[in-house]
Amino acid sequence: VGGKFESLSVWISCVLPMPSMEDLQRIQDMCLADDVPIPDEALGWSEAEAVTYFESGGSDIPAKKSDAPAFDGTLRWVVNISLWDPSEAEWNLLLGVLPLQDSEKTSKFH
Repeated sequence: VGGKFESLSVWISCVLPMPSMEDLQRIQDMCLADDVPIPDEALGWSEAEAVTYFESGGSDIPAKKSDAPAFDGTLRWVVNISLWDPSEAEWNLLLGVLPLQDSEKTSKFH
């Protein structure tokens, strides 16, 4: 996520586009995994899958999309909190996309 919300490092793997090679290299650097190769198929992974791959030292390879289970309605958010300092507007934007019950639960963290 960039532009106006550049400080916001949230990826919703089922909604946002696949990472570019530049994104994969950034994730590799963030995970201190310069010894882990970036396979060609990584361009088809979500950013969350790439983080998992690099954090595992390359041993946790995401399933091929055809082998992946059907979408169960669960979205996972990956937030790099070391770089994330949301403004009030960014926080409200995120809370606004959640169901009210989840928004109220999440509000206790801000």
